[in-house]
Amino acid sequence: MNDKQYDVYQALVRASEFGIKYAAQFPATSLAKANFARVPALLTEIAPADSLPGTPASPATERKQALLDEVWEDLRAIARTARAIAKKEPGFDIAYRLGDDSHRAIRDTATAVLARLQDAPTAAKFLAYDMPADFVTDLQADLAQISSDTLDQAADLRDAVGGTARVRELIQEGRELIRALDASVKNRFRDDPSLLAEWQTASHIRRRNRKAEEDQPTPVRPTL
Repeated sequence: MNDKQYDVYQALVRASEFGIKYAAQFPATSLAKANFARVPALLTEIAPADSLPGTPASPATERKQALLDEVWEDLRAIARTARAIAKKEPGFDIAYRLGDDSHRAIRDTATAVLARLQDAPTAAKFLAYDMPADFVTDLQADLAQISSDTLDQAADLRDAVGGTARVRELIQEGRELIRALDASVKNRFRDDPSLLAEWQTASHIRRRNRKAEEDQPTPVRPTL
């Protein structure tokens, strides 16, 4: 489990605790009820898979995976902003819709998106929604580092390892669960700012700054 996956795992732990604490607030027919019930089981599935003995990925492979995760998060932010722009410009978001999050798909999507963002007026539309001023150049820099054949080979090898691939699938399910629960919780407690703030803290998935962490020591995580 890499650092980004571990951040999702920790958010799931907090979400599970929130669900237990406020279980009575959700009716039995609520989708949130089922989603909260799934979280503890998902945590149990994730932890043993990651704790199985095996050879850990090399630091280089971990860095490459972190880059892919970073690009994927950037693409999600761009797609989300494009949907907001489409409220005033119907159809604008179509060109920014995401496919799957496989390594090659991420690279191909990022390449296509960057081609569109080379148009200054188009990029300005995203900046108007408070995207970071350097979001285009940052995406370019990340893409440049993951566009080598070496990365594709290393990524394919990593995905071939059953345990690691399974963890990735479970973590992705966890992300989707949190997104679904976010909608339910915000609707259920929309008139209760304190509970909304508590949920926001519980469900928050840390967005790591790769550039700021390059010189930081690897954190020691507790045994799962």
